[in-house]
Amino acid sequence: MYYILYISPFDPLHLLWYILHIQSINKKQIICTSGVMPCSTVRPLPECGLHGTCAVVVDPSNETSTYCSCDDGWGQSLEWNYFTNNQDSLSSSICMYNRRVIDGLWVAALVGFLIVFVLFFGLVRSRRDLFQYRHILVICTLASATTIYRVLNPTTAQIGVEFTFSFLMSLCFVFYAFVVDQIFGESLKYLSDKASMMNVQGFFLGHLHQLRVLGLSAMVLVCICAQFFWITTFVSDQARQSTAKTLMRCLWISIIIHYSFLTIAYTKLFSELLTDMEQIVSGTKFIPNSNTSADVIRWAELYIPKIKMMKFVCQNIFSTWVINAVGCIVSDFW
Repeated sequence: MYYILYISPFDPLHLLWYILHIQSINKKQIICTSGVMPCSTVRPLPECGLHGTCAVVVDPSNETSTYCSCDDGWGQSLEWNYFTNNQDSLSSSICMYNRRVIDGLWVAALVGFLIVFVLFFGLVRSRRDLFQYRHILVICTLASATTIYRVLNPTTAQIGVEFTFSFLMSLCFVFYAFVVDQIFGESLKYLSDKASMMNVQGFFLGHLHQLRVLGLSAMVLVCICAQFFWITTFVSDQARQSTAKTLMRCLWISIIIHYSFLTIAYTKLFSELLTDMEQIVSGTKFIPNSNTSADVIRWAELYIPKIKMMKFVCQNIFSTWVINAVGCIVSDFW
């Protein structure tokens, strides 16, 4: 059992935290019989998590019961609560929620989204600029609205519990996947133009149309699975635990497919282009049109560092998505 702070351009606070809260009552601390959290398979943890202890309550009739007593500042909630025996009860929940930290992170995310929006909106000087930056402006607006809703309703705006917030999260995933796909399409066009300019040939560069179709298909899969955020709010009480858990894992599987594809595609495309550009600069690759060879060499020398940076950024962004999504799949955190 563990939690992931999921960072992405539209949702830096996709916190996979199970939020639990129990009021203090007369108790004494005991050693739990199981010793470790039963839902934990990746990393053995105490039964009540890292921030709680198993406690026993003795009522006037001398009957005893146990529950998780949380440390100061830590609590519980039903958000992402797909692993307990009863999704409408906190009796089997663990202490993994710090309200002050989470509220602070959501506020920080809101500030970040607003700053990005202002910076890009400040670049708009004409309708052409507005069209060019439309994607980032729309996603920042939607992400800001979602974050504001969460900040104003911290106790009710919970994923998998409240429909409105869960639906807004679905829209964020859909728009982000769409924006990423549009950028991928523009990148393929850019790489195609540069490859034609320098007579670059390669397996991936020779199959740009097929890559575009595969990227579009992976994007559609993510958009469909993103609807599971709000669908889980309507799952029946009896089936919610297992069904919601399965739906959310399907979402992360679709994310793994999409961003694994993008990671591999960008890596291979940029590598093929960089290899030929470096050969041109070093003189080991001949340019058919000798009249423009000097200009092409100067262009290659200028753009090789920029393309290397683009490759590095794409690899890190998309591989981070994949790593975090894999963590969600293998963990019983759901």
